[in-house]
Amino acid sequence: MLLAATNERMGTTLLCVVEPQVRKRLDIPNNIGTAAVIGLGWPARPFPKKLKRRAWAEICYADSYAEPLAEAAEQS
Repeated sequence: MLLAATNERMGTTLLCVVEPQVRKRLDIPNNIGTAAVIGLGWPARPFPKKLKRRAWAEICYADSYAEPLAEAAEQS
């Protein structure tokens, strides 16, 4: 959903850390589970023409933060 919305030039964000505040604001009952809240909408400022992306090997990890995924794949 996030990638599709970005492709349509919408702004998106995945909210996990502020779940308690979001649950309260939206009156989500305690017996209803949420994994995350996705906010999306049209940006107030123009969206960048091209997004800068880091290589996956720089940001993906295997089993722990100390073990880069690329190194784990090479060891297999």
